[in-house]
Amino acid sequence: MDRERFAYAESQRHKPPCKGWWVEDMAELGIDLYWRIMIAVKSGGKMPSSLTGEALKIYTARWLPNIREKKC
Repeated sequence: MDRERFAYAESQRHKPPCKGWWVEDMAELGIDLYWRIMIAVKSGGKMPSSLTGEALKIYTARWLPNIREKKC
């Protein structure tokens, strides 16, 4: 059992961090700073739009919890 835990810990240690680790941190920012950072991230052109979209979804869920998705 200890060997399995050690092997798992070693595999996780060498695993690259998730590309979206920053979206949770960004959700804590005020809207002005969030907006400036998102503009910089998008203008860099290296971040997939799906990841910036996910960041926006997490941000709105954090700050606008009462808004529900409207279904047609």
